[in-house]
Amino acid sequence: TFSASNGDATITVADTAHGAVQNDFVTFSGAASLGGNITATVLNQEYQIATIVNANSYTIEAKDTSGATVTASASADQPLAPIK
Repeated sequence: TFSASNGDATITVADTAHGAVQNDFVTFSGAASLGGNITATVLNQEYQIATIVNANSYTIEAKDTSGATVTASASADQPLAPIK
């Protein structure tokens, strides 16, 4: 599940028992838009993990395909199983 808060580029990714560490890379595919600025194109790409929240979630910083930061224009959740 992706979770975003209005006005923030940080997206929390729920990924049970992910085993990742900070700065690992993950690639997402098949995600739908969270709405507003966080489109499917923004979500469906490779990201470097910014922080490890716990054993079941981590954060990424939303970016467009050019690498520019994108902030959420609303708070939203969207389920997705990340590809590792």
